[in-house]
Amino acid sequence: MAHTRVVRSVLVVLALLPLLAACGGADVATAPPSSEHPQRKVPAYFPDAFGGDGQVPALVLRGEHDTALKPYTYCLANGCADGALGLGGPLADVGKADAVAFWFPEDDWTFGATFVQEGVDCARSFIGEVTSTGDGGHEIAPAGPAGRYRVDVFGQKDGRDAAYSFLWTTRHDAPLPDAVTGSAAVFANHDGALDSYGIELGVQNLARYPEHARARIVVTDAAGDSTTVEPHWHARCSDPGQLWFSSRYVDPGAVDATGWTLDDGPFVYDVTLTLDGEDYHAHTVWPDDEDADFAPHATLTWDDAPPVFAG
Repeated sequence: MAHTRVVRSVLVVLALLPLLAACGGADVATAPPSSEHPQRKVPAYFPDAFGGDGQVPALVLRGEHDTALKPYTYCLANGCADGALGLGGPLADVGKADAVAFWFPEDDWTFGATFVQEGVDCARSFIGEVTSTGDGGHEIAPAGPAGRYRVDVFGQKDGRDAAYSFLWTTRHDAPLPDAVTGSAAVFANHDGALDSYGIELGVQNLARYPEHARARIVVTDAAGDSTTVEPHWHARCSDPGQLWFSSRYVDPGAVDATGWTLDDGPFVYDVTLTLDGEDYHAHTVWPDDEDADFAPHATLTWDDAPPVFAG
């Protein structure tokens, strides 16, 4: 959901990250200086959190003084490390800028950026666009209304990933999302068999956070048989534009006992979202509308959508 989720087994606490620069004795590669501001080189890699020979790629912010960022969480060939944001000390601050450029030492990674309002309780977030400029260079465009943001940059390639953060004060308002979006998950296809990882429903870009919210999902199979599920609303506000519902589904054996097998799909999910007494409706078909990057979630199409955030 824009939200970008990083899910993995935690192998080491990232409190070790502040020590990375001191770990290991081998020289590491350095990033080429930017042509606009020739200067001393900064690291292209940091030693990993395991004390071995592995290295973790840096994300190098370009500017008058290039800054090499360490990832606050990553999963690479040499292992995984998850940790809390900011354990490595204060975040780098690029100040006021129209765009932010960075360099990355490895080819063919894809990147996304999430802008989170800084210094705001229940902060709203926006998705920014990251484009490749060639030769390891990338540029991040601003997102959301002009203001001060923590920018979380998530990169991935072939099952490897790393996440970085910095502060940025954007100068100008960027275009806002033009619609409320959402996705739902009830069933999953694991090794060709019907399964369920639990029921989940996510909604983004809402105009405001409701005082009360409820969701109902009617699931209908190809034969026309239906069942209704009502996932639990997680009411703690982490973003006023987002809602999240989830609940545990029956175990796979119970799913099989209903007679619903993968051959009985596709399945239609009819969603009713009730916000402060007002009903809104959406639908999707699984697996036809499954989001490949967020499987087994299927993208919702709104019949009548809640109001979208307009600034």
